[in-house]
Amino acid sequence: QSRHVVSAEAFSRYLPANANAEPVDDLAKLEDVNEAAILHTLRRRYLHDEIYTSIGPILIAVNPFKRLPHSSVEQVRRMLDDVADDGDALPPHVLKVVFSAYQELCEGRPQSILIS
Repeated sequence: QSRHVVSAEAFSRYLPANANAEPVDDLAKLEDVNEAAILHTLRRRYLHDEIYTSIGPILIAVNPFKRLPHSSVEQVRRMLDDVADDGDALPPHVLKVVFSAYQELCEGRPQSILIS
């Protein structure tokens, strides 16, 4: 079998425009939103055990296939304390979605949450 080596310069042409940008927790903050940039960001976050990513008001969850520390009872309690202070300050998480829906419901706006 022959082996083909691709130079870093040639390889970089196939990376999304955001590949070297600061990591984001909300895909809507990407400078260039496209399929490659979304997949690259989700992969990068997954490799750092950050399984939740937002895209505006939508939450994307990637199955980690293992138990993660931010799903522990202690971590959830800390997040609930943070929600009480400022729900917008929370990182992407199911609790942030629930908090946001509850706040809107308390203001008289009907809410629904779709899980797929």
